Amino acid sequence: MWALRSQVQLEQSQMSLEDTERNILVEVRIAVRAVETFRKSVDAARANVFLQRKKLEAEQKRYDNGMSTSFQVLTFQNDLTSALNQEIAAITAYNRALATLGRATATIAQKRNVTIAKRPVKRGFSTRDSALITGSSLDPK
Repeated sequence: MWALRSQVQLEQSQMSLEDTERNILVEVRIAVRAVETFRKSVDAARANVFLQRKKLEAEQKRYDNGMSTSFQVLTFQNDLTSALNQEIAAITAYNRALATLGRATATIAQKRNVTIAKRPVKRGFSTRDSALITGSSLDPK
């Protein structure tokens, strides 16, 4: 009877572990795709900034030679500003995707050379209980 119950519990635990492993793999794949996608987005945004700068420089030369208006130059300056804002947004999205990938692969602490010390558990009650007893959730005594 006990052996059968233990066998069932073992199989349930194994299935739960396999399910967790599959979920982790899916999460990592999604994170990798996001990093790749946002990297391409950053590249495209940088190319757009480059082109908008060239366009503004050309229009400024036309203005200096009397072949354009200040309105056109201002319009191209606004285009450059918009391109720069898009670049910043793309870089931000890329960095968030990298952070998500780091969380999914549990490599953030390792990359930053951070070690996480384990707090000892006092006998008779958990660390959380000891934190409640001392009144501090940060430094249980």
